[in-house]
Amino acid sequence: SRIRTAFGTNIALRLLFEHPTLAAQAAAIEAERRGTPAERLAPPIVPREDRDTLPLSFAQQRLWFLAQLEGSAAGDAPDGVQSATYNVTAALGLDGTLDETALRAALCALTARHESLRMNVRTEAGQPVLLLREAYDPLSVEDMALETGEDRDAVLRARAAAHAAAPFDLATEPLLRLTLLRLGESRQVLLVNLHHIAADGWSLGVLVRDLSALYAAALADEPCALPPLPVQYADYAAWQRDWLSGAVLEQQIAYWRDRLADAPALLELPADRPRPATRTCRGGHRALTLAPELTDRLEAFSRAKGVTLFMTLLAGFKTLLHRYSGQEDILVGSPIANRTQAQTEELVGFFVNTLVLRSTVTRETSFEALLSRVRETALDAYAHQDLPFETLVNELQPERSLSHSPLFQVMFALQNAPQEELRLGDAAIQTLQPDLGTAKFDLTLSIEAGPQGLTCNWEYAGDLFDPSRIDRMAAHYSTLLESLLAAPEASVGTLPLLTEAERAELADWAGGASAYPREDSLADLFGEIVAATPDAPALRFGETELSYAELDARASRLAAYIDAHYAPEPGAVIGLCLERGIDLVVAMLAILKTGGAYLPLDPDLPAERLGYMIEEAKVGLVLSQQALAEALPDGTYSQLLIDSDEAEIAACDASVPSGRSDGGSLAYVMYTSGSTGRPKGVMVPQRAVTRLVRDTDYIEIKPGDRIAQAATPAFDAATFEIWGALLNGAAVELLDRDDVLDPDRFAGLLREQRFNIMFLTTALFNRLAQIDPSLFGSLDTLLFGGEAVDPRWVRAVLKAGAPKRLLHVYGPTECTTFATAHLVEEVPDSAVTVPIGSPIANTIAHILDPDGQPVPAGIPGELHLGGDGLADGYLDQPELTNQRFILHPVFGRLYKTGDLCRWNRTLSGGGAIDYLGRTDHQIKLRGFRIELGEIEA
Repeated sequence: SRIRTAFGTNIALRLLFEHPTLAAQAAAIEAERRGTPAERLAPPIVPREDRDTLPLSFAQQRLWFLAQLEGSAAGDAPDGVQSATYNVTAALGLDGTLDETALRAALCALTARHESLRMNVRTEAGQPVLLLREAYDPLSVEDMALETGEDRDAVLRARAAAHAAAPFDLATEPLLRLTLLRLGESRQVLLVNLHHIAADGWSLGVLVRDLSALYAAALADEPCALPPLPVQYADYAAWQRDWLSGAVLEQQIAYWRDRLADAPALLELPADRPRPATRTCRGGHRALTLAPELTDRLEAFSRAKGVTLFMTLLAGFKTLLHRYSGQEDILVGSPIANRTQAQTEELVGFFVNTLVLRSTVTRETSFEALLSRVRETALDAYAHQDLPFETLVNELQPERSLSHSPLFQVMFALQNAPQEELRLGDAAIQTLQPDLGTAKFDLTLSIEAGPQGLTCNWEYAGDLFDPSRIDRMAAHYSTLLESLLAAPEASVGTLPLLTEAERAELADWAGGASAYPREDSLADLFGEIVAATPDAPALRFGETELSYAELDARASRLAAYIDAHYAPEPGAVIGLCLERGIDLVVAMLAILKTGGAYLPLDPDLPAERLGYMIEEAKVGLVLSQQALAEALPDGTYSQLLIDSDEAEIAACDASVPSGRSDGGSLAYVMYTSGSTGRPKGVMVPQRAVTRLVRDTDYIEIKPGDRIAQAATPAFDAATFEIWGALLNGAAVELLDRDDVLDPDRFAGLLREQRFNIMFLTTALFNRLAQIDPSLFGSLDTLLFGGEAVDPRWVRAVLKAGAPKRLLHVYGPTECTTFATAHLVEEVPDSAVTVPIGSPIANTIAHILDPDGQPVPAGIPGELHLGGDGLADGYLDQPELTNQRFILHPVFGRLYKTGDLCRWNRTLSGGGAIDYLGRTDHQIKLRGFRIELGEIEA
């Protein structure tokens, strides 16, 4: 009784059927009521004295305003015409004979009984005015005659959807529309469509019950036994405006103002499309029924925890929203019947109100703790449910946007009160579910209890989401409910989301191992190419060209000279400070032949920076040239000036012993920019280079190919350019530095067709595409990457004449140049980025949440890379190495890239990775907002 008085029959029924011990809930409610002064308790509703003026309720006034807004947006839409967004619809299956005459009589009596069904709203002097029409028969009848071969169910669904989607003219049309579809002598479907300004979801039940009684009376030609209604909806509207004012109104407003202070304006869920500037309310519907066994366990769990099933399901839903969005302040709207007065329970009208349920959800919070918070929030909100949502929005004045609804964008509802069996005479009534094709919010989860279990109905904004994403979300919700039942004490960040099928799919997308010469050194692999094709061109710079045999001989003589004069230890790091040219490649190869590793030193860097790298890497020898010697910093290391000692080097024996290193030996150390502080020396093993270019799946390099070498050797793109050629029998086309830095001169080189494979940074790709998007048409393969790409220039290149293969590649220095690749064949006009693709052979990729768990497809997480491309770590920085190169308990050694990415399912069923930005930036891209620590360049 106390619950019903405080919150209405709907809440009383919910608690009664969900919770066997109502004392705890009733005590909480009674305590709230005892703190409320008597003058603020709602008085009963009485019939209004003024029967000539019909007031609008707060909710009706807002819907009228929306009708004007939509009419203005439509331009020439008639006054009062609104879209189907706010239609309240049902499809009722009727099995049994039906008397149409009795049905029409019952419907006329029904519209006479409920004033709200006879309302129209017109605009006079810019204000809404309610008028009453006479009682009417809203029924039309159609015979469902089918053409041969037509699918009756499909035709019926289409007809029901069309009926539900038909808009109303609030000013002139009856706001109840019924169509009886005759499918046979004893099979009919009654389509129901009301405008929300006249009725709500609760009203449908009232309508059907009243219609059943009125129809039975009409069949028997007897007076109806329904008791007269004590009040009408307009009485409620007048009562609401009179009572909800002054101190009562202020008390309600004060509670919600405090509860929603500093609330975030938007809950950004991962979407398939950018949020449009103006939402269209275009939507869709998906449904998933939870197994009865799961439903029973959820109900038992709720009873054991002293909460309602609604609270458990809502806490699970908020967990899902937190895991999807990464946000911790979660606001969800929830409808409440708002029939707090006994006189309203049998009325047709727009009573439903919306409560904003706000919860803080962190990854570390246990589900039990979250459930306790949700319970407290819900009970407090029920105790302050009288303030109309429309008034709340008007009072709080949140930041308005045509792109999303105010205060919340996601709705949650549960309908689990037992449904009585209804009939129209001999015809049993079954509720069907039409799809309106509209959505009021970004996402609405409406759960209904039935004999088969809980049915989760997902209504979603078509502007944002594809049906496949909602199907995955529904499956994740089901998995999450199973997870929280198994471990309610676990933190919400660790509760499993993925289905077994998704785990298998992500494992397949992650990549794997394939055969390649993993244990061989780079020098030995190069030697095999020399033996097979000694006279093939290996290197060209300007007019100078070296064959493989000539390059091998020069590198071997330099290696012998180094051995004889400096005797470096195996694995020693040897500096390499040379201008771009033949000597640079010769020196790289020579260092590897000695069993050492090279450290590229960009001669354009300040001497202090060069000195830091030389000292930290414990470099004992630097190979350089006379022109650069003075630029090198002072130190205890030795200098070998290749051009000064040219004659002595040429006199050395060209035979160098093999087997000084293997695939696990260090190939080079490459320093990062140091833009965040101390530069990091990345130690790259030789097999990481081999896996990049030999027997791989993303590119085919063969003898006769010519690869442009445009990158400075201190940038790891040079690894691909040089070793991609030399380990496959192709030629390195060394480009002059001035040509590379001048886009117009670079464009000229492309027109000369001196090479057929090239890598470009994204910035240079964009610049060249602006000069002439057809420049790349002569290339067999163009690779580009290194930063977020602008799709318009990729589209321009594809349209103007793309290379045979256009590859978007991605990879940090710590994973040896490229870790993923995407073959670009088309870029949709709606695309805001281009995928970075899938992991190349012998590389693995996992997108993980902060707890190290794989995230579902379409959900952002941090990209982690593994496999043979991983560096050995950071030189002389063990603490940082341990932070970034982690040992995952399931996936083994991984590198934390710090890049925010997500898996996307391709048309072929595979997985492609989208790059979204840095995890340590505050970003907003395609509907994601991530707020974390400091910015790292």
